[in-house]
Amino acid sequence: MKHRTSLFALSLVTLLAACDGSKSTDDSGDGGATDGGTGDGGTGDGGATDGGTSDGGTTDGGTTDGGTTDGGTTDGGTTDGGTTDGGTTDGGTIDGGTTDGGTTDGGISDGGTTDGGTSDGGTSDGGTGDGGTGDGGTTDGGSVGDGGSTGTTACVAVNDGDDYNDGTSMGGPGLLLGFRYEASEDVEVGRIELFTGEGSGMSELAIWSHDAGRNQPLAELTSGDWRLDVTNAWQGADLDECVTLSAGETYWIVWTPIGSEQASIQDTGTDVVYRGSFDGGVTWNGPYEEPWKFSLHCCE
Repeated sequence: MKHRTSLFALSLVTLLAACDGSKSTDDSGDGGATDGGTGDGGTGDGGATDGGTSDGGTTDGGTTDGGTTDGGTTDGGTTDGGTTDGGTTDGGTIDGGTTDGGTTDGGISDGGTTDGGTSDGGTSDGGTGDGGTGDGGTTDGGSVGDGGSTGTTACVAVNDGDDYNDGTSMGGPGLLLGFRYEASEDVEVGRIELFTGEGSGMSELAIWSHDAGRNQPLAELTSGDWRLDVTNAWQGADLDECVTLSAGETYWIVWTPIGSEQASIQDTGTDVVYRGSFDGGVTWNGPYEEPWKFSLHCCE
């Protein structure tokens, strides 16, 4: 088992540490005028095989409520959706089913007109796969203002590449670690990444403004969180909203680690001024300098 140095320990030596179809007066053959029998449904409730006028049977749906296989006019069945509510496989007109989305709400696979499904986004809100028009999805974003589209290529990289100090881990929980960054040009940032891993849990990244008098983070401007992957690699969070960093101004990239994960630092490189806080940013220790690694991804 390898020995790892925990950055920003409390000692601060270093800063990381179907309804019932068997009812009443009908026999087991065909349904009567009121309740459906075992075979075909009657006028009122559907039988086991074919649906009646009101409620659907087990196989085919009736006029009002859908059966198990095919959906009825109002409510969808298990396989095919009805007119109003979608079934399990194909979506209905209003609410989407499990596979294909309906007109209003998207299903799990394909998005509907209003709200996106899991795979492809709808017209208004984006799904997990491709973004919709209004709010962005996970893969392809919607409009920038709704927290969707961000670039996949870093527009700012400090100590990029895959070199890292494998013997250094993070302190925490309860630690805020801020890296000072002075913008060389105007950039609109929507995502931050670090080189980390060897942990599991929710971690957060944020951009803070600068307290010039104290040379420390002042106030959070935007943030985002992500589930840490155990593999050491570039990973990070989409921010809640894009924020413009103005050329010549100083900002702080603030990381809230879960504790004990791989530190985003390499042995040699460009030194980054950093500070740490254990009280939510009220007071900050440091400043210190180490070759930390981070990248900023610009909104498209």
